[in-house]
Amino acid sequence: MSALFISYASDDQAVALEVCAQLEAQGVGCWIAPRDVAPGAQWDEAIVDAITSAGAFLLVLTTAANGSPYVKNEVNHAFAAKLPIFTFRVEDVQPDKSLGFYLARHHWTDGFPAPMAPKLAQLSAAVMTVLGAGAASLGTITPAARPARRSRATRLAGAFRARRTLLTGSALGFLAASALAIAVGVSLRGAPVNAPEMRLQIVLPPLARLTSFALSPDGHSLVFQADGKLWLRSLASEEATPLAGTEQSLNESLLPFWSPDSQSVAFFVDNRLKRIDLASGVVRTVAGLPGASGRGGTWSAAGTIVFAPSSDGSPLFRVSADGGETTPVTRLEAGHRTHRYPQFLPDGRRFIFFARTTDSQGLYLGSVDSLETRRLLDSDGSAVFAAPDAVLFGRKEALLAQRFNLADMTPRGNPISIAGQVAVDWTTPNTSLAGSLAVSASANGMLAYRLSAGRNQYVLMDRAGREIGSLGEALATRVGVSPDQRTLAMARTINGNTDVWLVDVAGVQPSRRFTTSAAWEAPGAWSPDGRHLVFTSSRKGVLDLYIKSIDGNDERPLLESANGKAASDWSADGRFLLYQDAAPTTADDLWALPMSGDRKPFAVVQTPALECCGRFSPDGRWISFISQETGRSEAYVQAFPGPAERVRISTDGAGTPFWSADGRELYFPAPGGRLMAVPIAGGGTTLKPGTPVALFQTAAATSPAAIRIGERFLAISSLEAPSPLTIVLNWKPPIP
Repeated sequence: MSALFISYASDDQAVALEVCAQLEAQGVGCWIAPRDVAPGAQWDEAIVDAITSAGAFLLVLTTAANGSPYVKNEVNHAFAAKLPIFTFRVEDVQPDKSLGFYLARHHWTDGFPAPMAPKLAQLSAAVMTVLGAGAASLGTITPAARPARRSRATRLAGAFRARRTLLTGSALGFLAASALAIAVGVSLRGAPVNAPEMRLQIVLPPLARLTSFALSPDGHSLVFQADGKLWLRSLASEEATPLAGTEQSLNESLLPFWSPDSQSVAFFVDNRLKRIDLASGVVRTVAGLPGASGRGGTWSAAGTIVFAPSSDGSPLFRVSADGGETTPVTRLEAGHRTHRYPQFLPDGRRFIFFARTTDSQGLYLGSVDSLETRRLLDSDGSAVFAAPDAVLFGRKEALLAQRFNLADMTPRGNPISIAGQVAVDWTTPNTSLAGSLAVSASANGMLAYRLSAGRNQYVLMDRAGREIGSLGEALATRVGVSPDQRTLAMARTINGNTDVWLVDVAGVQPSRRFTTSAAWEAPGAWSPDGRHLVFTSSRKGVLDLYIKSIDGNDERPLLESANGKAASDWSADGRFLLYQDAAPTTADDLWALPMSGDRKPFAVVQTPALECCGRFSPDGRWISFISQETGRSEAYVQAFPGPAERVRISTDGAGTPFWSADGRELYFPAPGGRLMAVPIAGGGTTLKPGTPVALFQTAAATSPAAIRIGERFLAISSLEAPSPLTIVLNWKPPIP
C-alpha cells in the first residue's frame, strides 16, 4: 500500500509536522519533506517521485499555502497523477482561484476551532478508506520514489566493507566498526516508518570537548570540538577533517550549531560569533560578544540566528546570519538570572531556551516576534528539539523526551526516558554555570548523546614531573587547598547534585560533605587561619558567595548581587577577599571585598576583556591573574590594590597562575601539558618577572592543576576516557 503525501507552505511547517505526527499515530503512513527526502537526492525530483508513488495527497490549507508557488506545483502534480486529494484547513481561508480549480471536487476537513485531534481522527478515517485499512507504511512507496536513498546506502555499505581498519597516524581516528554501523543506519533511513530503533557508538578523541558537538540537520555529518578547534566528519567516512579558522586559545566550548541547509556551521570563538561555509572554507564574523564565549545558538531557515552571550544577567539576542545589528529577543523578567541555549522550533519563529531564576531553572518558550516568554517545564540544562514534536532535556542526570502540540506548545502526555544517564557540562569557565547537555538531534530522526565525562584521579608530582603519589579519584576540577595544606576542598557531583566536599590529603580521615543545598556549589577561598571556607552557590539562581566555618554550621551569605561571582583567594593578612564578578558589558572582572569595616567591594582589574583566577602574592602586595585582552588566556601580575600597570608573564597561553610559598616563583599551566615556572625578583613596590621555563610536561592524559602542596604539584590524570558518542537511529517518540 502507498502512503499519504503531505503538502504545506514553509511557514506552516510546525502545524504540518503536528498533522503528520497525529496521522501516523493513527496508522496513516505519511511522506513529508524534508524528513523523507533521500540523502543526496535532488529536491524537486524527490518531491515529484513521492507524489507519483503516493496513494493520496493532503494539502494543509492556509493563507501562506495560497501564496506558495511550490504548493501549487505539488497540487498540480497530484491532480495530473489522478490522486485522491484531501484538504485540511487550519485557518478560516478559502483557496485562491488556481488552487480552487484543483480542489473543488475533493474532500475537505476543517481543523478549527480547537481542539484539532477530533478533526484529524475524521481525516484519518477518510484517508484510510482510500489507502486501505492497515495501509500506510512509508516503506510501501514504490522503489521509484527513493532511488537515491537505496543506491546511496548500497554504495556506502560497499565502501565500508572495503575499509574496516582503524584510521592510523591520527589521534582523531574513529573505529571503522562504528563507521560501518553508521552506514547501516543510513540504509535504515530508507526503511519503513516502523523500522526498529538502533543504537550505535562512535569513539571520539580523548580530548574531545564533552558537549561541544552537533549533528547536521540532514543527518549526514557530525561536527565536534577537539584539540582547540572544530572537526567535521561525514558519517559516510571514517575520517574527521579539521576546519581551518575555527582554532581558539581561550579553552572555551565552541558550541557549534548548523545552518538549516547543513552547508554552514556557526560557533563561538575568541569573543566572536562566527560562521564557516563548508564548501568554500570561508570564515566570517557574525557578531561580537560581551564575554569570552557564548552559551548556545540556533539558526532559522529565514537566516536569523538567536544566541546567548556567556555572562549571567544577559537576555538572548538575534542577528542576521550574514552579520549586522544584534537586538534582544527576550528580556530578564523579575527573578530571571540568565537565558541561554536557544533552539528554534520548526516554524522558524518560536524557540525554546534554558533559563535560571532565583528559585528554579527550566525550559521556556520565546519568539523572534515578541519579548514575551512562557515556562514549559523543569530542566537541569539545555534542550534540543527532535522531530516531529519532541523536546529532549535533562533532569537528575537522565535524558528525557517530552512531546508537545506544536501549535500551542502544550505537553502531550508525560516525559519518557531515552537514557538513564547523560553528561552535562557544569564547568564554570567564568562566573556562570555552563549547564550544556551532551545531546544533539538531526531533522530526520537521528539522535546523538554522551553518557559520561569519564573518570580522573589526582596525582602529586615533583618539580621534575615524576608522579610521587595519588589522592584518589578526582570527581571535580574545582579544588582549593587549606593553608596548612592538609585538606582539599573540592566540588563533587553525586546523583546530579554538586556540593563542596572536604578531603584529607594524607588519606587518613574520611571525606565529608561540607555543603548540603540542592543548588550547585563549589569551593572558593580558604580563610588564612583555615577555619572558614568561602564557597559559591547557585541557590538563588545566580552564583553568590557564602561563608561557613569548617567545624560548624554557621553558614551565611557573604556577597549577593545580580552578577555571578566566584571567590578565588583570601589575602594572608585576612583583610581582602579576591573574587571575579560577571558584568554583562565587560565580561568577568576582578574585584576585592574588604572583610571588615564597610565591606564595600571595589574593582581591581576591570576591562572589556575577561579577567579571572586572581591569586594574592604571599605578602599581599601583588596579584596574579588571567586576562584575555590579547584574544587568548595569558598570565599577568599587578600591584594590589591598584590601579597599577599590569605585567604579562606568559608568552603563548596560560592557565591559572599561582605563587610559591616565598613569593620568589610564579607557576602556571601552559598549552601542551607544561607546567611553567617564572622567577620573581624584587619585592615591595617593585617586581621583576624573569623568563618562563618549563618544569615538566605531562603525558597527554594528564594536566597540571593550579595547586601547590608543599614542594609538590597537583595534577589530574585520566583513569577512564569519556564515553563514546551514542547514535540513535529511527527514534520516534512513543504515542502519549
